[in-house]
Amino acid sequence: MNKKVCVVIPIHPPNYKYIKYVHESYSSDSDFMLLFVFTFNSDLELALEGYPELKEYECLSIEKEYFKYINSIHGIINIKKLLGVDYCSKKFPNIEFGITLDSEIRFIRKYIYNDILDRYNKKNIYASRTPENMVIKTCSYYFKDPIDYAQILDVFQDFYMWSWWSDVPYYKLSDLKEFFECINYNCDFKSSFSMTYSAFDHILYQMFLVLRRNFKITYIDDKYDIHYIMGLEYGDIKMYNRMINDYKPIMAVNRLYDKNEKCFNNVWVLIHCDRIKN
Repeated sequence: MNKKVCVVIPIHPPNYKYIKYVHESYSSDSDFMLLFVFTFNSDLELALEGYPELKEYECLSIEKEYFKYINSIHGIINIKKLLGVDYCSKKFPNIEFGITLDSEIRFIRKYIYNDILDRYNKKNIYASRTPENMVIKTCSYYFKDPIDYAQILDVFQDFYMWSWWSDVPYYKLSDLKEFFECINYNCDFKSSFSMTYSAFDHILYQMFLVLRRNFKITYIDDKYDIHYIMGLEYGDIKMYNRMINDYKPIMAVNRLYDKNEKCFNNVWVLIHCDRIKN
């Protein structure tokens, strides 16, 4: 199958056990490929020794080419995600979208491309109002243009909103060059780059989509009378049913999915499998 999506999975030794679970839930005839991103060459070697199935997938160690240019290890997981999608865009020209996910996941469906393409074309991001959100505030600082920053303040309501949950963290790879320029991210590492843990890569890209691709924010508080949702994937089935005609989630958590599988027939991946048990 001609795969058009690459799932980028940053991983480190404490989470190697999830390689097995990802492998068991992945099918080779899926319309997406997997890219595991390691920090050190020794980490990759250790993983290959314990999990030989890893040889079936693309793997990247950032140590040799990139690590010496990174200012802080505290945001390394976010940088590994950005490096992964950039690597994918350069090595696999047929790939149209990258998706960044943590390793604690389980795939439910084999096909995701059409869902991502549909979401991108609809140009809509769902969000909920919350108390002041430090992630949103931190991400806004990466946009140095005063006009961009002012628009972020306006659209994201002075940081009192949250939109991470609205979709899987996807990127249209043809957007990367302009996106990286917006956040002053030098993917060729001619100069050093730092990124804090609270600068979520997905939120940065959502801000870019609003600024440069005319995406709109739909506040579920107003449209569906749903309030203070830090993560819709953690909500209840009644809440989903209010939105069912407009919003069909493609990611969820075990607690919701396993008890309401028929209602979540569009879910592609379960996330945070280490945090919430059945």
